[in-house]
Amino acid sequence: MVKYADDTYLVVPEVNSASCEDELKHIDQWATDNNLRLNQAKTVEIVFYARGRHRAEEELPPSLPGIQRVSSIKVLGVTISNNLSMAGHVSALLDTCARTLYGLRVLRAHGLHQDCLDEVFRCTVLAKLLYASPAWSGFCSAADNGKLDRFLNRCRKLYRCQQLNQDISELFNLADQALFSSLQKNSHHVLHRLLPAKSTQPYNLRRRRHSFSLTQKQSSYDDCNFITRMLFYHIY
Repeated sequence: MVKYADDTYLVVPEVNSASCEDELKHIDQWATDNNLRLNQAKTVEIVFYARGRHRAEEELPPSLPGIQRVSSIKVLGVTISNNLSMAGHVSALLDTCARTLYGLRVLRAHGLHQDCLDEVFRCTVLAKLLYASPAWSGFCSAADNGKLDRFLNRCRKLYRCQQLNQDISELFNLADQALFSSLQKNSHHVLHRLLPAKSTQPYNLRRRRHSFSLTQKQSSYDDCNFITRMLFYHIY
């Protein structure tokens, strides 16, 4: 169970899918015992499966009684689909950023200096594009990155933003590097516990990017995971 403020997420692996209803009852009872109420009208169920693998309805576990089953959910502002595709999130992100560009046009029409316009762009549009990107950028397809790059190219032509000298992959990589550097320096970071143990190397070898032990990759999705991606980034 994962909680953030008043949002609660119950994650159940496939091998334990038969216990979903009992787990939900436990959460409902816990809420009642603590003077809270589980709002089933806002409670939804989503079944995740590997991208490219079609799941027929008869293959899926039975849906929970009184709970709507959906194909995508929004987790802390990031839209996640049941096949772990980021196409829906990228489309919603570009729609939001396109509406924000109207404010930039108004500011430029009123004579805002280019340096100030760049700062507004960084704090609004660029901040939206890179929000929580280490968590979802690894799941983006080439088509998703192409859409984001075309949007950035349009911003370069329309607003001559000086901060757009990199493509979206480079911006994602900079965000990854900044977060991973923060994890290494701050042992109290909420994600620090996800890092593997540090390796002890008695030999005088060339210095690596980090001192953590390398985990064993289990599937192709491991490269989508932020921790695994950064552990193996330029390690050799």
